[in-house]
Amino acid sequence: MIDSDENSESQDDDELDEPRDETSHSENAFDDEREKLLREWVDRFAAITQFDVWAGTSGDGFDDNDPVVRAYRQWLATHEREEVALPSPGGGTEICEIYLKLKPGCTFSTEDKTFARFARFSETARLRVKQFDEQYRGWTLDEIEDDTGPEYLLANTIPIGAITGVYGQAKHRKSGWVHKIACCVGTLGMDFDGEPVTHGRILYVSVDPGANRKKVKPRIKEICERMGANPYSNFIVVDTELCLDKPESVAALLARNPGRFALVVIDSFYMAVSQGSSLAQDTVMIPATRGLQNIADVTGAAVVVVHHEGRGGLGHPFGSAYFKAALSSLVHVVLNEKTEKMTATVEFMKNGTKRETPFAYQLDGLHLESSAPRAPRNSVAPSIVPDVPHADMLGPIPTTATAIREARRAIEHMLSGSADAKRKQWERVRADWAAAGLIVQRNGTIRRVAP
Repeated sequence: MIDSDENSESQDDDELDEPRDETSHSENAFDDEREKLLREWVDRFAAITQFDVWAGTSGDGFDDNDPVVRAYRQWLATHEREEVALPSPGGGTEICEIYLKLKPGCTFSTEDKTFARFARFSETARLRVKQFDEQYRGWTLDEIEDDTGPEYLLANTIPIGAITGVYGQAKHRKSGWVHKIACCVGTLGMDFDGEPVTHGRILYVSVDPGANRKKVKPRIKEICERMGANPYSNFIVVDTELCLDKPESVAALLARNPGRFALVVIDSFYMAVSQGSSLAQDTVMIPATRGLQNIADVTGAAVVVVHHEGRGGLGHPFGSAYFKAALSSLVHVVLNEKTEKMTATVEFMKNGTKRETPFAYQLDGLHLESSAPRAPRNSVAPSIVPDVPHADMLGPIPTTATAIREARRAIEHMLSGSADAKRKQWERVRADWAAAGLIVQRNGTIRRVAP
């Protein structure tokens, strides 16, 4: 989202947290609160769209020059439609259409401040509804899917929907190894050190001192140039404060970066908890690991936490034993400073089979040159959104014929680099869409093929 309005956001949060009037609720308080939240969402959406004001302003009833109309069109294109039955103000119930959940691989952003504030509220509402639906719910054996084993971002190393810890001593290139994985994940068709990875968007939360977004970008850029990777439109860097032990901080991170991701990285763990807190305390570690799992559940991503080794190089992560208990995988990074050789060894895998052979590298500046004989090569691994390249960019493209220049303007915020780099990205994206049969280009116009 852009054009954030902190006062409005605070007001939205206050409205969500108002104490409820117990006398006006039925015996099922959870259903009442859920309905109240959805009703507020429906009312806000109706207030923003104002169909009666737009009627007759163009052939289809909408003025395409109105920024709210453009935001509305993009909202419908990027969100899934649902129907809910809500109490009617006049008594009884009414069926309401809601577009609350983002389609897989899609993002939403707008320059209209009113719609941007609504979008932040909508993401908060979606997370709250998800909590209502899952809290205290049980499943019958018929409802529980058979366990087919873990899904992996990187086979036998990084499971999807779970937490992986990557730890080692300071300056042993923990972040560099994760940077390299992220570059491969964000580049469609690229393997990681000769092994397939699942591709998709990356959310990189860099809270390490001295590693803000302007420091992260040149490191990523150098790795990309060495490997021929191009994850730029898929690589989102967050360098603001994050407190994993505070649910409101985790909710804010997810609200500002909505949608599905393939990989979420927290770098470094000790800086991602409340100031003055110690990771040796169970009272800090337990809520922090809950925050990590919440991120995995909401984004559907593999969550990788970069962490430090215990004092004295004892061969285990620093902090409470609850850290390892929360992990599904643990990777130990060790650098031999004399030979400048580095290894990344999978030490622990809670479910499935761990990788037995360490990843081995020779340092070359910021780059980790793999000793694997076939690294990198073209990947046969699936995209996180099968058969839909650059799906996050495709969402904003309308299904009606639109000038190519206007279509590019709709995704301009997703492009990066110099003007020439952005132009080349746009041309590659269009070529991918056309090759997959997802768009039609004719006489200087472009339109998305309706799903």
